[in-house]
Amino acid sequence: MSTINDLAPARPSQPNLFVKVLISLVILFHLSAILTHVIAGGGPFVMKQISSWYQPYLKTMWMDNAYRFYAPDPGSTEVLWYKLQYEDGSTRWTQVPRREDFYLRMPFQRHMSIALLGSMMIEKEAVSPKEDSASVASVLVNNQMTYRTILNPKGEIFFRSYARHIGYKEHLHPATGSPLVSMDCYLVHYNIRTPYQMRMNMDMYDPRVLDIQLMATFSVDGTLSNFQQGFKDKLADDLFIELVQNEILPMLEANNKLPVEQRKSIAQILKDYGIPYPLIQPIVKLSVEDQAKFFEKPYDRDTLRERYKVAVHLNDRGLTPTSEQAKVEQETQPGTPATGTKPPDPTKRGIQ
Repeated sequence: MSTINDLAPARPSQPNLFVKVLISLVILFHLSAILTHVIAGGGPFVMKQISSWYQPYLKTMWMDNAYRFYAPDPGSTEVLWYKLQYEDGSTRWTQVPRREDFYLRMPFQRHMSIALLGSMMIEKEAVSPKEDSASVASVLVNNQMTYRTILNPKGEIFFRSYARHIGYKEHLHPATGSPLVSMDCYLVHYNIRTPYQMRMNMDMYDPRVLDIQLMATFSVDGTLSNFQQGFKDKLADDLFIELVQNEILPMLEANNKLPVEQRKSIAQILKDYGIPYPLIQPIVKLSVEDQAKFFEKPYDRDTLRERYKVAVHLNDRGLTPTSEQAKVEQETQPGTPATGTKPPDPTKRGIQ
């Protein structure tokens, strides 16, 4: 005769002691790696040495960087801009990552690491005087070689791979159906605003806080071109003026030819084209009437640059820093020469 115990389901087998100990050690190793890395940021020398033992594991798991984003010395934020060029001559822009592509914040934050990781795969290369006349002048006048920024071998693999991903994702123009041919890749740094810039009411997307570099041109299969020339620094106003003259004005002219009920606003055209928001931020914050005036003739570079400068400074507060404040602001800016060194060239163009 069977009993209740005989009818009860068999208890699942338990892992043996060795498996339990192994899993516990893995969990302990993982948590200790994170803890020592956090403490090592501003901790004693001993903790920094202990944290170095975990570096191979942390780098492999891409967990060694997110603890450097906060005070007292946060770094800049990097994103990638891609100018997509299609077979029929049309172009449009996209950004990696874009917040609107993610329902949750966490996947977007994880994709921010793509540009950050790519920015770690660059190096400086000396320019041969045989290749560049400016390098010859630098050697003769300053007795110094000139250098250019290029991708290191890992960086070439990384960005070629991601170019193939963009080529797969954006292979057809959404409006014309034309196939994608190539793409220009820009590495963009969003610098931290200084206290004075914040008192000036400068927006976090203000084009004045951007450092823009044209890295290279890629084909849809990831082939690199013109990368031997090195990264090219781009001023935000120059880049936007090029867009206005070459791409935005033809779109506005085509829009004006449509029936009134089918026309789009200027702000909608700029957003639909995918231009990164910091470039068009000074324009979209204008009134509808001022937006129309911005795109009136003449369209020469000097006139457009002056209009763009006025739009950028539109909401600035008129603050005059004291000499001591200005000195502190200057010394805290990344890449600013120390006191007593040669000041930057005051003739450098661009919105300031």
